[in-house]
Amino acid sequence: MPRNRQRFSDLDRRLALLNGAAPAPGTDLEAYLQYRTGARKVDIKNNRSSAERVTWGVGVLPFGISAEGTVTAADRYIAPVTRLSDTLRASLGLNDNRLGHAAYDAAMKQNVGFYAALVKVQTTDVTGLTSTDPTPKSAVLNRNYKRTYGRSLVLPFGRTVTAKDAKSGATESTVDAVDEEDVRRSLTSEIKALSGQVTARTVSFEPEKWVRVGRSLGAKPTTT
Repeated sequence: MPRNRQRFSDLDRRLALLNGAAPAPGTDLEAYLQYRTGARKVDIKNNRSSAERVTWGVGVLPFGISAEGTVTAADRYIAPVTRLSDTLRASLGLNDNRLGHAAYDAAMKQNVGFYAALVKVQTTDVTGLTSTDPTPKSAVLNRNYKRTYGRSLVLPFGRTVTAKDAKSGATESTVDAVDEEDVRRSLTSEIKALSGQVTARTVSFEPEKWVRVGRSLGAKPTTT
């Protein structure tokens, strides 16, 4: 899902501070400069198949907009879901209601600069991973790093009355009373307690964003 955050922004900033001078030999900055200039060939592997990268839209209720009264499809905003994340969600036993998902409807809003809040879960699933080396090498920085292997899901979430109030612990009675922290805490507790085909190793979140317009998304494909 697009965000307004750059993966190598800190390295780019450090390079700019050098004012054209060469980085110290053997450093991350030197390896990154070689990657940027093409001086060193980089082979970045993607363990997701083309089928797993298929993306469709679901509708969520944003936290940044009031949701008073009866909620309709026109109140929801489109957010993307990949087949891989959808498959891992089902394997965990996490249902759509907990995330505030509604099936795609043409009346839902999209291309309005909205990026839903995200839940990120690293699972114990290792399907399709060709290596479980605990110290793989970074293709960009050319150095070993520690890694716990497991496939990860990234899913949008929005307002939902299945969430409990973050302060009182009581289930919210109206969707307009639900805030982002309510859903975060509810999802964290539920995901850690799930015992589906796979389990969660870590759970983290990114907040809802309102940024520049993105591409349109359609309904979930009917074929694999």
